[in-house]
Amino acid sequence: MPVTGSNQIQYNLSIRISADGFSFFVTEASSGDLLHREDYQALGTESVGQAFRQAIARPTITHQDFSEVRVVVDSDATSVPLAVFRDDTVDSTYQQVFSRADLLHNSVETTEITPLEVVELYTIPAEVCRLTLEFFPQATFCNVYAAVMQYVANFSQQRMLTEQPLFAYVYEDQLFVYSIHAGKLMFANKFPLENGQNALFFLLSVWKELGLDVHESFCFVGGGDETTVSRLAGEVRKYILHVELMDKVAHVHF
Repeated sequence: MPVTGSNQIQYNLSIRISADGFSFFVTEASSGDLLHREDYQALGTESVGQAFRQAIARPTITHQDFSEVRVVVDSDATSVPLAVFRDDTVDSTYQQVFSRADLLHNSVETTEITPLEVVELYTIPAEVCRLTLEFFPQATFCNVYAAVMQYVANFSQQRMLTEQPLFAYVYEDQLFVYSIHAGKLMFANKFPLENGQNALFFLLSVWKELGLDVHESFCFVGGGDETTVSRLAGEVRKYILHVELMDKVAHVHF
């Protein structure tokens, strides 16, 4: 855990919020190495907000001086072009896409994906948002989907590929698939996974839908679980010539 002192190492805090619980990850700012983790579940009738109130006040979290605090939430998200985005319509826009969203107990937050000129809309429990800012005013918020998209956008920008590529990121029981080319978001979706064959099927289906060339276009595969990623990449190589691995998203622990 972090220590005090004038020459102390800098630490970051990442908070992962899901429907049934949350986790705290303390990492070293310079390397991203995980130093401490705490997991909590909101059981029975206890809400995520109520459980979060008790957990965030623990000394192991609040008695530290973090250089960066980031909240990553696993909720449904939708993309809006920056050119037509309006702050005063985020709730209605999100409700149109996700009609069953509970906006009484959840607030709609936004993350701008600068390289793509799109804004991601997603929800976070209102009490979690309020308490986080109460303890850590410097905290920023992001959706898992948006975090991976930002990483993929930056990765695509660095590669400067001539042919339209496909990016696949495995996250727990979901597969995020993007196609980003020349600074434009060509495709973005996520698929539920039950096994590796499902991942391969979804990926190849998108590849065919986009009309990508198996001999010219690149497919990049990434994710937090190196074994799963390597296995998927090996299966994809049976059908696509250019397959490369991506590093997992830096400084964000899912």
